[in-house]
Amino acid sequence: QHILDLGFDAINSRGVFRAELAVKGAFYKYLVEILRRYFGILILKKFRYKDIIHHLFVDEDSWESVYPTLLPNWDRSARSGKKAVIYHGSTPDLFGQHINDAMNKISNKSDEHKILFLQSWNEWAEGNYVEPDLKYGHGYLDEIRNALK
Repeated sequence: QHILDLGFDAINSRGVFRAELAVKGAFYKYLVEILRRYFGILILKKFRYKDIIHHLFVDEDSWESVYPTLLPNWDRSARSGKKAVIYHGSTPDLFGQHINDAMNKISNKSDEHKILFLQSWNEWAEGNYVEPDLKYGHGYLDEIRNALK
């Protein structure tokens, strides 16, 4: 609400930080930061996709002026090494559940505000894409198509 109070018309909601906190807890996040800052120890942050997707959306995502983000995969290790965050175990079926959760969040909005963002279509370097691949073929795209029927 604070951002809207500053005069912005809308917010693109991307709940990865709150989801990670919900899955691993504040103590874990604090411990990882202490180890990095004071001891130079980097801990790879790995989360199961099926756990993360249950925490990506919040009640505010159903507000007219808030637009949630779909996240099909996430793996920054190619770019960030041990500083990376990885969501492992994504499948088209789990992505379909994630889409359904998002659709439920926006179902009561007026038609002009039933907007979802997709992160990303083809961000292969961050393991974040819905384009066809050798493992699942058109699976992720099929889930989007099924949700739009």
